[in-house]
Amino acid sequence: MKISPCFRLLMLLLSANHLFAQSTKWEFGPSLLSTHYLGDLVESKYPVPDGGGWGGQLHLSRHLGEAFSFRINGSYMQLKGSDLNFAETRTYRSFSFTSSLYELALLGEWDLLGRRRYDKGRLKKTFSPYLMGGIAGIYCDPK
Repeated sequence: MKISPCFRLLMLLLSANHLFAQSTKWEFGPSLLSTHYLGDLVESKYPVPDGGGWGGQLHLSRHLGEAFSFRINGSYMQLKGSDLNFAETRTYRSFSFTSSLYELALLGEWDLLGRRRYDKGRLKKTFSPYLMGGIAGIYCDPK
């Protein structure tokens, strides 16, 4: 089944994180990912229609007050690339690969304007820039 790049972009933009817990101390959310390989097996600077895959992510956050939280992310992505996508110049080589990529990340978040997001203990929807840092591990097995 072929899926257009525009549809993938639309799904990526529409996949929003949801707050499933009853308390604002815990947050859980899914994300839908669209992946594209840009490297030796791609001639253009832009993703090609046949060079993408799908993925997903789950995150769980624990808020430690109004400005700090810890977060764990688990992600799965599909990657692929092929010289056959470029009939004119690289078909003689016939290189290709497919790979599943798994990522687990432990992150800390600092909400720079976090105190403004809360009104009597309830979370308000507002613009709120943040800084994030942490450590992640990735497992990938290209074939």
